[in-house]
Amino acid sequence: MMSMNIREQREQKKLITEGPYKGLPVYFSDYSKNLLLSHLREVTSKVVINHRAGQKKFKFNSLVTVNFPEEFSSYVLSSKTCEKLNNLVQVVSDLKKLKWINSLQFCIEQRAQKKPFKGLHVHILINHSKYRKSYVLRSIYGKLTSKGVTHLLGKQCVQSKNSIDHRTCNGQDNYNGVLEYISGNKADEDKNDKVLCDEELRNSYGLKNLYCVG
Repeated sequence: MMSMNIREQREQKKLITEGPYKGLPVYFSDYSKNLLLSHLREVTSKVVINHRAGQKKFKFNSLVTVNFPEEFSSYVLSSKTCEKLNNLVQVVSDLKKLKWINSLQFCIEQRAQKKPFKGLHVHILINHSKYRKSYVLRSIYGKLTSKGVTHLLGKQCVQSKNSIDHRTCNGQDNYNGVLEYISGNKADEDKNDKVLCDEELRNSYGLKNLYCVG
């Protein structure tokens, strides 16, 4: 085993000071990566179990991913406070006010494998009455580009409908699999570094792993 330099030794002593991962090492050695991933999966599995049952009034479900432009991501993430991201959480939560939506679960993620964070996006699992994909996308796009939302966020968060992806996920197994995925339990090991970076983002800005509305 190669010996660590002084900087690595100092970093390894740093621990997460708050949130569900309090006490775990900030320095992501191979061991601490596996430890944190294991702990993350345990915590998110409990969240999924608590929210997978009793949430589906309708049998129709959609996974909607909103990809924010890099200009908006930089604008939000450059803030030294949590206010802008908290406003974004409020905007996504308020999608529940759309009459066709029964309930939604969502998480905020980014696309980097290590700092700096970039590529901010949100996965939203929506339980809804029967509507076509085109209606779902048009409705969400209209809400996110409204004057009220732009005013609250300080900048338009979506530039076109092409920034919003849609996937139908009807059926209990499909629904459960998507819920696991957006909760951070990703089967693809190539995404482990991104999952850990997502968790670092949430710890840095006080975000939840999964928001459940309705």
